[in-house]
Amino acid sequence: MQTPSVLRAACLAALATFASAAFAASPPALVEAAKAGDTPRALALLREADADAAEADGTTALHWAVRNDDVELATRLLEA
Repeated sequence: MQTPSVLRAACLAALATFASAAFAASPPALVEAAKAGDTPRALALLREADADAAEADGTTALHWAVRNDDVELATRLLEA
C-alpha cells in the first residue's frame, strides 16, 4: 500500500503536467482579437477561422464579444 504522501505527490505531478499543457497552447487568433476588442481584425479572421475555436479554458470569441459589448461581432459569430 502506498503512503498518502506518495499519492499526494503523484496527484500534484499529474496536475502540474495537465496545467502546463493546458496553458502552453496559444489561444486562437480569432479569440485573441475578440479579447483585445479588435473588431475589424476579428471580423477578417472570422472569414477563415473556426467561430467555435476556444482557449484552453473553453472561452470563445463569442464570450469575449459579449463581455466587450461588441454587438456586431457577437451577431456575426452567432451567424457563423
